[in-house]
Amino acid sequence: MPQFRVLIHGRNFKLKLSEDETARGFWTTRFVEANDAEEAELLAVQMIRDDPFFVGKVMNDKADSPIIDVPENSLVEKDEEIRGPGSGYAFYSVTGDDPPVAERPKSSLLIVVVVSTIAGFIIQGLQGEALGEAPQVMMICGWVLAFATGVLRLGRSFAFGIAAMSGFFITATIDLILNGGHTLLPFEFAIYAFYALTGVVVALVTRLLALAFLGTPKG
Repeated sequence: MPQFRVLIHGRNFKLKLSEDETARGFWTTRFVEANDAEEAELLAVQMIRDDPFFVGKVMNDKADSPIIDVPENSLVEKDEEIRGPGSGYAFYSVTGDDPPVAERPKSSLLIVVVVSTIAGFIIQGLQGEALGEAPQVMMICGWVLAFATGVLRLGRSFAFGIAAMSGFFITATIDLILNGGHTLLPFEFAIYAFYALTGVVVALVTRLLALAFLGTPKG
């Protein structure tokens, strides 16, 4: 059965999350298996309505009901890394329609790639030799980036771990196009792939620890 990624926006809520914390809305994502997009949307919204998390927390009057919207609903390939429909919410305490950082994985991913690439060129310039010849500093930089993405819980660890180490691939490719000198043989790319794997491990472990100790990120 097809799988859909459903982005859900809860707005006009009056939520009492704790004695000192309130919220006006939230963003969350659910992965749903359904026959079509319309069915996926209905199932995802019903999951939110049936979530026992909200019992006793919604303080809206009957004349001022909360609203649940679905701004995005896309068909995705099934992924073994996705376990269950998803959980957690990114809450915000002011009215507004902009999703918090935790729900902007695409823009965050691009930022990580750009930072990694810039770092790669800076490190290569300071070292005076290709990153493949002296990878230690770039690896540490990539691990720090991967660690940061895990702590911030920006998105899927596999994508962000690779993005954090992407400076190796991109720097070598641009060097080849502009200056030549790189062979970019499969063996060299295999080494870079190993570096990327270490970034994935760092991002994954850090994200799991952050979720365990800090919980789901809030807007």
